[in-house]
Formats: sequence, C-alpha cells, structure tokens
Amino acid sequence: MLYVSGGDIVNSLCLPIGPEPEEEYPWDDLIAEVLGGWRDECGMSEEQENVLVDLLIGFRELSDGVQNRGTYEDYTYLLGVVISNAEPTDDVQGELGVVAAWLHDVLDEDAFKEYVDAAVQTTEPWDSDVELGEGELVSEDEGKVGVDASTQTDE
Repeated sequence: MLYVSGGDIVNSLCLPIGPEPEEEYPWDDLIAEVLGGWRDECGMSEEQENVLVDLLIGFRELSDGVQNRGTYEDYTYLLGVVISNAEPTDDVQGELGVVAAWLHDVLDEDAFKEYVDAAVQTTEPWDSDVELGEGELVSEDEGKVGVDASTQTDE
C-alpha cells in the first residue's frame, strides 16, 4: 500500500506488485484522480505528484501485452525492494523517484508526455487560487509519501 499524507488527509494507492499484471485496469482513472487534487489535499509537492503519476504510468504501460512481461517483472521487483526495506512511517519519495527515473529510461518518453501536455492545456490562468512561480501555493506541512508492506498482497 502506498500512502500520501499531509495535513489532515491521507490518500492511498494499492499497487499490484505480484508477478501478474493487471490487464485492462483503468490506470488512466487513477492518474486523473492523483492529478485532480491530491497535491492540494495532501500538501504534495509537484515532484511528489510527478513520481506518483510516473509510477501509475509505468503500470499502465507495462500491464497490457506479453511483450512487456519481463520489464513488468523488473518494475514490480524494484517496487517490492522499496516496500520491503521501508517502515510505515518512512518517507520513500527518494526511493520511488529512483524507480520513476528507471521507468523513464525503459519506457518510450511519449508515455509520460501526454500527461504533461494535458496538465498544461487544462490549467486555467484566470483561477484566482493559483499562483505561479515563486509565490506558488504549497502547504507548510509538505506531504509525505510512504509505504506499508503489512497491507500489501501479491494478488
């Protein structure tokens, strides 16, 4: 289980780290959910949001098709290592960032581009709650990304 916590909110993702990929799973819905407000809800930084979205894109890209099976197994192995070496209270953003960087090395960069472009296209510049640049709105209690292996299953 992957937890994102900050302020009074904790959001969670159950990531499948077993040997069989979740074929035809609605990964895009999870990506949209994270992009749709987790940063504000949990005080996540943009970097934390990017790591989570990259991990979900990894599942989306590697879950369908037998041609990706070896890379999928490598991916879930790397996630399993992060999970097994972490305590529930540990912030694992750095470790997950390494896994996300690995995904950028093994996947076509276009897999990540569509979400970057979509975010740019859907930003409404007249939204009075959004400030860009140095005055960017961020929670003083920056979010934390953690895992809890005791809630994780291989199924």
